[in-house]
Amino acid sequence: MKSSRATKRKKANKKRSAVKFDKGDYILVAVAEPRNLSKLEPRWNGPYRITEVVSDWVFVTKHLVSKAEETVHASCIQFYSHETSM
Repeated sequence: MKSSRATKRKKANKKRSAVKFDKGDYILVAVAEPRNLSKLEPRWNGPYRITEVVSDWVFVTKHLVSKAEETVHASCIQFYSHETSM
C-alpha cells in the first residue's frame, strides 16, 4: 500500500509542467523588494541571457545592458518576451 505522502506527490506532479531553459535563452529575473505593494508579486528585472547551465535548476546569466553576471535558480526566472516587458 502506498503512503499518503507518495500518493499526494504523484497527483501534484501530474499538474506540473517542466520548463527547460537552455544556453542563449532570454529571461527575466525575479527580485524580492521589501517596498513592493504586494509581497507576493515579485518585480522582474531584465532582460538577461543565459550564458551557462550549471544544472537543471541553476543558471549563470548576463544582463544585456549592464553586462553584470549573476547566478540564479530556475524558480526565480521566466522566459522573456516583448509582451511581458510592457
